[in-house]
Amino acid sequence: MKKRKGVSRRKFLAVTGAAAAATLPLVGGLVGKRRAPARPASGRASGGAGAGRAADGRVDAYFGELKAGGRIAQWTLVSVGGIEAGAIAVEMATAQGERFVVELLRRDPALPGVAETAQVGLYLRNFGAGRRRSVEEHGLGAMALAQALAAREAAGAPVPPLVRLRDRRVRPSRG
Repeated sequence: MKKRKGVSRRKFLAVTGAAAAATLPLVGGLVGKRRAPARPASGRASGGAGAGRAADGRVDAYFGELKAGGRIAQWTLVSVGGIEAGAIAVEMATAQGERFVVELLRRDPALPGVAETAQVGLYLRNFGAGRRRSVEEHGLGAMALAQALAAREAAGAPVPPLVRLRDRRVRPSRG
């Protein structure tokens, strides 16, 4: 039996599969990133994590000058929500406009967040129940927010009543 010269079907599939797998992360980085829309003229975000903040002076007192549209290092505060289910949802955006949500709950040494102040734990909302890997830049944004809030706490800003992660009974909305 004479051997054929050329590439076998198995070799062809292996090479094209490897090439496809190698380009997937590049394509994934270009597709699916959400951009932060321009903020409303009022300076307050509408809907999403910011819904309800105007009615909650406790959150305003805690956040002070940290408002929707403001920046913390390279991250933008898209919206700051009111207290809902014992937590405050803060929607942030990276410099590239990719949005993510940080939830503020009462600090719990048994279940630490990705960042903490003396009284508050900051958790990334990714619906992974602690088992899903977080995007590093989102974690760094949460740490920058924690640093800004720690400065507010040190200046005497009152921390709103929040629940610990383990005491939370209601799942956060996906909004």
